[in-house]
Amino acid sequence: MPLDPQFEHATREDYLGFVQGMAPQGLTFVTAWDLEASLLIVKTDAGKGFFGRQRATYACFVNDMTGRLDAAGVVPSIPLAFGVLDGLYRVADRVG
Repeated sequence: MPLDPQFEHATREDYLGFVQGMAPQGLTFVTAWDLEASLLIVKTDAGKGFFGRQRATYACFVNDMTGRLDAAGVVPSIPLAFGVLDGLYRVADRVG
């Protein structure tokens, strides 16, 4: 999760504390060390549904450890957001 220089030499507990603090705000970081990539999931407001229920979408961004975030799509549910990481593994498997 080296999206910020303060985490370059951070411990696992530091990462966990950071993620737990950000999750209620709608941010989640997932790092795939073997792919040397991080996935940032941002919960965004999608307005009200047909019956007045609040909706959300999840914007996904991929970081290839260079500090730059690339858009990886917007999905309607959190399981599909984590599926973006699965897609990275499939691409790496076909390339490698």
